[in-house]
Amino acid sequence: MAISQVFLFALISLVVLEQALVLATFDTDTACVWGKDNCQINGDNLTLILNQWSGASVKGTKEFLFGYVNMRIKLVPDDSAAVVTTYYVGSTISFYMYLNYEDSVCPWTGSNSIQDCSAETPENWYTAPEFRQLSQSQIDKMNEIRSNYMIYNYCTDTKRFNGAMPQECYLPH
Repeated sequence: MAISQVFLFALISLVVLEQALVLATFDTDTACVWGKDNCQINGDNLTLILNQWSGASVKGTKEFLFGYVNMRIKLVPDDSAAVVTTYYVGSTISFYMYLNYEDSVCPWTGSNSIQDCSAETPENWYTAPEFRQLSQSQIDKMNEIRSNYMIYNYCTDTKRFNGAMPQECYLPH
């Protein structure tokens, strides 16, 4: 008797869980916010194009509790060492998440790859002294871009961190 009750409970739970699942596609649940010429939605596929003039932004049309993002990114051929991909995920409530992924230019070849990639050698041009800090003209350009194009700066969001700002917010810029 007890086994049949457990089985019945499990069966009912599965039926309820199946009804709670959400089937979503980009077509029905996503909208291009800006850069619409660089945004292509096709069923389960979403293509965002970044060119020398513009990029694109999308938003979900429905609220959700959690999500999963899996991306395949095509990098510029040859010299793509300076490409940094940034994901900014926002919400209409007081919650934001900022993820920043940087693709390494040093290929993984085995257990010694990490040390090989960070070694100060001519092959690893990015470890040379001139790449350890920005020049004054680069700092000026970065500040110009920051003041004209930055949408959100978590280092000024004291309410989010309740005054306990992340360490990087105290670094000079």
